[in-house]
Amino acid sequence: SLLQEMFARFGFTAGWLQRQPGWSGQPLRLFSVSSPLLRDRQVIYNATKRPEPVLTEEFRNKIKEGYKHPRGVPVYEPSEEFKKNVMKVFDKVFPATIDHIDKYVASGEKLEKFVKHRLVPLEKGEIKARKNRIEDMLKEEFSLEDIDKENIPDKAVMRKLKRMESSHLCRWAPIEFDEVGSLTYLLTKSAAEFSSLRNIFQQIKEKNPTFQPRTMFDLGSGICTGLWAVQDTFGKVSEAFLVDPSKHMNDLARLILGGGDGHQIPAGVSFRLKTPSSVDLQYDLVLCSNTLLELPTAEERLTSIHNLWARVGEEGYLVLVETGTNAGFHVIAEARDYLNQLSQMSDDDDALHVGHAVAPCPHDSACPRHAHDTIPCNFPIRYRNFDIRQLKPDLIQTEVISYLVFKKSGREGGSVPRLVETPVRAKSCTYCRLCTSMGTLQEVLVRKKDDDDLFQLSKRMKCGDELPVNLKEWVDKPKIGTPWMKRKQTQN
Repeated sequence: SLLQEMFARFGFTAGWLQRQPGWSGQPLRLFSVSSPLLRDRQVIYNATKRPEPVLTEEFRNKIKEGYKHPRGVPVYEPSEEFKKNVMKVFDKVFPATIDHIDKYVASGEKLEKFVKHRLVPLEKGEIKARKNRIEDMLKEEFSLEDIDKENIPDKAVMRKLKRMESSHLCRWAPIEFDEVGSLTYLLTKSAAEFSSLRNIFQQIKEKNPTFQPRTMFDLGSGICTGLWAVQDTFGKVSEAFLVDPSKHMNDLARLILGGGDGHQIPAGVSFRLKTPSSVDLQYDLVLCSNTLLELPTAEERLTSIHNLWARVGEEGYLVLVETGTNAGFHVIAEARDYLNQLSQMSDDDDALHVGHAVAPCPHDSACPRHAHDTIPCNFPIRYRNFDIRQLKPDLIQTEVISYLVFKKSGREGGSVPRLVETPVRAKSCTYCRLCTSMGTLQEVLVRKKDDDDLFQLSKRMKCGDELPVNLKEWVDKPKIGTPWMKRKQTQN
């Protein structure tokens, strides 16, 4: 509510207000001015038909052997080598920057606010349709047959036209990074990006322990955060092809890789300003992080996805990551739908290859969250920043991301459901809201009396974890009522 938001902003609580001298003792009436999300969890998660969850035997044996699922979201931070090289860059190349880091932090907060409020760019047809609707509304309001914008325009009409176009049209523009912008990104955004990629790569490693990428392709490489995260997870790569349209980003990335010397970059690492037109070479790992929203149209986004998928080698992975806003989730869902279509066409076209979603989706159907829910499918990551006093390196910060991991191979065997919301814990049961292998959102109830192992496991689970269960088909059980009614019906 509005009152709760004001309390949170100033650090107050309702209890604090009630304890103040002069408080009348009347109960607080909290009200809200925000529009409802029209979100009924009972309907979205099919809560009236909860199937029974059954813990898999493999995981039950793992628990018996002493496995304890970690509590909370893991905290990542830039690798030691990454941090050491960044400090060398500031010592050798930008020694005066350390004294002005507070200004970069302030710029980073503005950048963060811009990214979080960013919308998906409108298509040309949608922009034209919205302009026509605005003009029709003004014609009806001012009783005009036509709006004259050139000869003798009506100032009142033009003022309102400009105001309505400003509020109804998406003012989208790509982010262009100069030297100051690149340093701002390094100091305020790169640690979060490194941690999100490190989290995703760790999931790939756990699912496929034998996967060892030797080559990688990164579209929108920025300061090479993806390369540092890959090396921290899987070890060194023999070839890294890095594409970023910003010359300043590429220069800063070279300096970091060379420890302050841009000419001493490792062998096998190459930089480009534009994506090569040829897709003959294939890579073990293809990455696109925080880049899709920089493309102005759906056609350009899907063309980029098509080219990236063509660069993935057999048994390789395509990783897409965006910020966890509605806009970021939309472009990830858009890319996922396109990749699913390519996979379905692969039987008839030898140039395409079958693939399947590895994470976070346990299925290859249409995304139920995108179709039936009003909030984005995103997952939290926690991180620490670089060891610079002004960046508060001891503070654990949180970010949310939407992502997709797509593997170039057919799906083998079934998948276990994934938690898409934080479990709701009660005294003797846990409510788990899942995305299932059937392509549906489903709520299940884990009861302590039914399976204590599963109940104890669910208490340690968090949003984004896979719940190792099989879901029995729901059976409608007649409601008998209170115990005395049950005994009475049994006697009769």
